[in-house]
Amino acid sequence: MHTRNFDNYKFTRFSWVPEIDVHLIDAQDQPPQGGGEPAIICIGGCIANAIFDAKGAPVCRMPMTPERVLEAMILV
Repeated sequence: MHTRNFDNYKFTRFSWVPEIDVHLIDAQDQPPQGGGEPAIICIGGCIANAIFDAKGAPVCRMPMTPERVLEAMILV
């Protein structure tokens, strides 16, 4: 960390990122696969944090059903 707070924090800019070569491969013998998995990985944590922020209930298991949120709220 080079900064102590977000007042002067420098967010990453596209000009700082090295050039990325993308190669698409036609694999007709395999089913289609996605390319958006890295962004999906954090969704569970984001939803859990939103529930905690809204209700103060730490839900740590997936799927985050209404029943599990209610149970977490009762345990708090």
